[in-house]
This record gives sequence, structure tokens and C-alpha cells, in this order.
Amino acid sequence: MKIRQGFVSNSSSSSFVIAVPAGMEVTEANMHHALYGTNEVIHFPAKYDWLETGGVHSDAVVASIISQIKYAGDQANTGKIAAEDLASVVDGEELDTDNYRGADGKVNWDLYEKDCDKLQIVEAARVMNLMKDHDFYEVEFSDNDGSFDCEVEHGPALHGLKNVVRYSHH
Repeated sequence: MKIRQGFVSNSSSSSFVIAVPAGMEVTEANMHHALYGTNEVIHFPAKYDWLETGGVHSDAVVASIISQIKYAGDQANTGKIAAEDLASVVDGEELDTDNYRGADGKVNWDLYEKDCDKLQIVEAARVMNLMKDHDFYEVEFSDNDGSFDCEVEHGPALHGLKNVVRYSHH
């Protein structure tokens, strides 16, 4: 039996893949319309009363998504995952670590994890049936980042939308 000492967290985070029309300019208005089909602000009631947030509004959710996309763009990539970039992952195959071994016998874990992420996005795109003519963005919300992110991660703001799939929850 393992006994942990010190701080132990029960927090979670969820990654979401968002599909938007290919070439769409990433603005708050465009993203809001792509997600919710309207530019009207939508109020999502609180999932957890104890957070005392009163829920979240769609414009704040979109602003957070745009912020994450812009941050990813500042980190040497655009934050966008074009459908053609997913083609390097073989459809429906589980990745074998032996294919990522170098001459020294060590696994290139960075490349392996990058392809695992691509495979998950392919699966999310298939679920949405939107591989063609769409670009994809990955965003993450964690209840460890405060009550707003907790409401977005677990509440209705990104759940049940035809162009959003939560593909990782940990």
C-alpha cells in the first residue's frame, strides 16, 4: 500500500477539440458563432452551487478559448491543427513504441506523445464527422485553475455541441 505525504490533489483537467470551418479567422465573434450558432450571449447555469459562480456566460468561455489559441500561437505554433496535419497518423491503429526507438534503443517519447495526441484528435474528428474542410483547435480546462475553469470543464458550456469533443479527462 502506498501512503502519500504532503499535498494530494484530486483535481482534473479536460482537453477539448473544437472544429471550425477551414480558414476561419479566429475572432471572438466567429468562434462564438461557430460554437453556439449565434452571437447572442448564453448563460450556462452553475453545475456546482458550492463554487458560487452563478454559472458562466458563453462570451467568457469563448474569450478563454481565444486566449488559449493565441497563447499557443505565441509558443511557436498557431494552435491550429489542420486536417491534413493529422494524415501522418494511421487511422485506427494503436501506436507501437517500438516504432519510436532510435538506434540507441531508447524510445523518443516526445514524438510518440505527439502522435498519440494526433490519434486522439483524429478520433475526435471522426466522432464529429468533420475531417474535411475543418481546422481543429485543442484547448484545456482544469478545475485546478479556479471556479471558472471548473464550471467550463464539468458544466454544460462545451458539452453536447456538435463540433466539440472532450477527448481527454484526467
